[in-house]
Amino acid sequence: MSKQHFGIVTNLIPLSPDIFKMTLAIKSMPTITPGQFLNVKVPGFSLRRPFGISNWGKDFVEFCFGTRGEGTKALAQTKVGSELDLLLPLGNGFPRNYKKVMLIGGGIGIFPLLPAAKDTYAFLGFRNKQSVVLEQDFRKTAKEVTIVTDGFVTDVAEAQFNRIKPDAIFACGPHGMFKALKNLNLPCPVYVSLEERMACGFGACICCTVGTIRGKERVCCEGPVFLLSEVTI
Repeated sequence: MSKQHFGIVTNLIPLSPDIFKMTLAIKSMPTITPGQFLNVKVPGFSLRRPFGISNWGKDFVEFCFGTRGEGTKALAQTKVGSELDLLLPLGNGFPRNYKKVMLIGGGIGIFPLLPAAKDTYAFLGFRNKQSVVLEQDFRKTAKEVTIVTDGFVTDVAEAQFNRIKPDAIFACGPHGMFKALKNLNLPCPVYVSLEERMACGFGACICCTVGTIRGKERVCCEGPVFLLSEVTI
């Protein structure tokens, strides 16, 4: 069950000109599943911002974010030592019952995949070489890492599918990547972590719904991880 926590910013580093990694010290860390997220109250803004959890330990949590709007730009200016109001963990993460997993990430969608990367085959797509981030973090834990900056990461992953023969695919990225992945119709379960605009992060506002075979479901509660075959992309 998610709880409110207060984290002290211990580190904030740029991974690129517009992407940052924040580390927060927390006195009592809850149990987290790879693929879950947290909500941060940015000082001066009323709505919390959701971010995929990219790493954690017994007394810290990390997340990465791009500076897309005024809220994230303000978050990037947070001073070390500042205290932030957090809700975590939120949502449902990736399943743990698969032995051989292929990861497919696109852009900032790679962040929630990092905790699930151990012993996996990771295919990470970026706009160009200058946009590549967290490559060494993935290489420390994944069995193989393929960086794609020329062409579509889904095409490269498809070309390697028969060699790897994964039991499942975990993916996160833009909707266009999900559409391409769905069209491949690969013969294994494909789990996708969806990114939608959220207000509360725990299902009360019902503004992050997506279409599924069961009807409308909330990304923050029933997700963010769904079977690709069950959602409308």
